[in-house]
Amino acid sequence: RAARFMGSYQEFKAHCRDLPGLVKAQVALWADVPLYGFHDDDFSTRLQALNELRSEGIPCVFTFGGEVQEPQAPPMPQKLDHFAKESIAILSLALGFRKLAPWHWNRFIVPLERGPQGILAGHAVLGVQKPGAHGVITPKAAREALKRRKIETLTAFKLPELGGPSQEQRKFLEMRDKQWQAFCQHLQMQGRVPAMGPNCDQEEKRRQMMEWQQFV
Repeated sequence: RAARFMGSYQEFKAHCRDLPGLVKAQVALWADVPLYGFHDDDFSTRLQALNELRSEGIPCVFTFGGEVQEPQAPPMPQKLDHFAKESIAILSLALGFRKLAPWHWNRFIVPLERGPQGILAGHAVLGVQKPGAHGVITPKAAREALKRRKIETLTAFKLPELGGPSQEQRKFLEMRDKQWQAFCQHLQMQGRVPAMGPNCDQEEKRRQMMEWQQFV
């Protein structure tokens, strides 16, 4: 059974306290939620929810965006976006969340737009975190903890500007595709195939990534 509530998590708990059958959450999902948000009020609301979850010891699943390799495209280093990096820093450095499972690149992404090298995607990275033993963390305390680690400012979230590729991007993509086809032919002449997909040999994939960087 599911329900929708417009308000903060604290307000939800207060409003639903006397509802029959309400059970304690087993896990909380934060799907591509930048922890700072658009402004300081968003940051305060999100910290309030995380403090509530900490008080009950509820683990959280987080996903964030990034740039990932396009299927059948040349190898590339996958990258977290800036808001993902800041959010992970807030969790570990300011809030003391601990990893229940390592951060890893998600196989099930939501493609948004072409990036400089690959695809800008939602749900690109996924991690499972457990609240630490800290007490209630205020926005001021969180900022001070980040400043001690040389993170002076937090960036207001901006929605990605989606649109078709520019003429320069199209030319770059055409050139990259031709280079990749030539690289694949180079591998085939050696009796090898491009290492792609989740089941490929990871050592061969790393080797091909280095060879690709030298090839172009």
